[in-house]
Amino acid sequence: WNKLRELHTGKYENTVVPVPDPSEWFHATIVIEYPLVKVFVNNSGEPSLSIDQLSDRKEGWIGFWTGNNSEGDFRNLRITSR
Repeated sequence: WNKLRELHTGKYENTVVPVPDPSEWFHATIVIEYPLVKVFVNNSGEPSLSIDQLSDRKEGWIGFWTGNNSEGDFRNLRITSR
């Protein structure tokens, strides 16, 4: 992560507007339509982040990363194919 941040400052992270309440759960939808990846927060009509994938992988595993000393709690996680 630090390498991406160093080489591509601001490209793979973005401010979420409106900012979710940090003491509450929030909803995130990640849409992968190769090569584009979009992240929608709290059912927003506009993505909070829209980037090109880092690789040319079109199928396989999905990984989740948490940072900033977060415990990384997930609830009602669903992975679906369109």
